[in-house]
Amino acid sequence: MSIHKNNIKNTLFLILVIAILTLSGCKINKTTKEMPPSLSGNEELEEFGISIGEKAPDFELKTYDGNTIRLSDYRGNPVVLNFFATWCPFCNNEMPRLQKIVNEKYSNVKIIAIDDAFEDATTIEKWANEKGFEFPLLVDPDGKVKALYAIRSHPTTIYIDEKGIIKDKRYGSGTNAAIEENLKKIAA
Repeated sequence: MSIHKNNIKNTLFLILVIAILTLSGCKINKTTKEMPPSLSGNEELEEFGISIGEKAPDFELKTYDGNTIRLSDYRGNPVVLNFFATWCPFCNNEMPRLQKIVNEKYSNVKIIAIDDAFEDATTIEKWANEKGFEFPLLVDPDGKVKALYAIRSHPTTIYIDEKGIIKDKRYGSGTNAAIEENLKKIAA
C-alpha cells in the first residue's frame, strides 16, 4: 500500500516538474495577445545592458561537433541568434519554421542557435540531425553567453543587422508573421 502511494506521489511530482518546465518558456504578449507567445521584452534586457539599437556582444562558442564560431565571423550578414533547448516544445515549433522562412525568402540571413539548457553535444547533434537543421547549433557549457544576453526563457530570439546592431528580441515562439516582421528589420 505505501509503495503504491509513493508511486502516485512520484508520478504527480514528475507531472508537476514537467508542467513547470514546459510553461517556463511561455509568456503572453500583452500588447498583441498573440499565441504562441512572442514578447519583445526590451525593458527586461535593457536592465542588463542589452538594448535594441546597440551592438550585439561578441562571443565564441563551439558547435556540437567541435567547430569554433564567433558572432563577429558573421559581420556583414544579418543574423538571427536563437537560444533554445532540445526538450522545449516552443523551440521545436519555432526553429523549423524559422529555417524554412529564411531559406525561402531571406537567403542573406544567417541563423545561429545556442543551446542554453546545458545539454551535452551528443543530445544536440542527435536532435539537430532529426530536425534537419542546416545552421550551426552551439553549445554554451558554462552559460556565459546565456548570461551575457540575459536569457530567461526558451526560445529567445535576437535579430541582429549586418552591422551587428540588435534590431529586436523576442521571448517565446513567434508566429510566422512575427518572424517575418523581424526578418524584414534586418534583411536588406
